[in-house]
Amino acid sequence: IATERYEFIEKINDKVIRRKEMPETISNKIIENKKDYHLFFNILGSYCCAFGFAMFFGGTLLDAFISGFIGLLTYVMNYYKPKRANQIVHTLICSLIGGMLAYLASICGIIDNLGCVMIGAIMLLIPGIMISTSIRDILIDDVLSGSIKLFQAIATSLAIAAGYSIWTVQNVGFHNCGFVCL
Repeated sequence: IATERYEFIEKINDKVIRRKEMPETISNKIIENKKDYHLFFNILGSYCCAFGFAMFFGGTLLDAFISGFIGLLTYVMNYYKPKRANQIVHTLICSLIGGMLAYLASICGIIDNLGCVMIGAIMLLIPGIMISTSIRDILIDDVLSGSIKLFQAIATSLAIAAGYSIWTVQNVGFHNCGFVCL
C-alpha cells in the first residue's frame, strides 16, 4: 500500500479544509508529486507485453520480436503525443502505422503470422480499463458518465480496428487477410 501517497493526500485535504492554500497551488503540488516509472521501463514493458501477446496467440519467436518492436513504437508515439491531440484520431494514426509496419514485415518475409503480430501490437491500444469503469459507472447508477465513457471506449476500439484493417484489407484483400493465428 502506498501510505506515503495517502499521507500526502491527507495533508492536502487538511490544507483545503482549513483554507491555508488555494486550490490552484494544491493542484500544482499534486501534479508535481505524481510518480511515474522511468521511460526505459515503460518502453521495456510495452515491448514485453506485445511480445508476450504475440507468443500467446501462436506466433513464432520472430513474430513476437517484431510485434514487440511495433508495441515499442506504439508506446513512443503515445509518449510524444501532443497535449491537445484528439485521442481517437491519435489512436487511429498509431494503429495505421502499426498495421503498416506489420504488413511490411509480412511482405518482406520477416514474419510468418501477420495476424499474431498485429494482435500482439493491438493489445497495447485496447481501452480495457475504460470499458470496465464505464460499465461500473452504469451499474452504480451513474448512467450518463458511464454511457459517455462507454461511447468513447467503443469509438477508440473502432479507431483501432479501422487503423489496422484499412491497410491490411486495402493491400491484401478480403480473401487473404492472414488473420489466422491458432
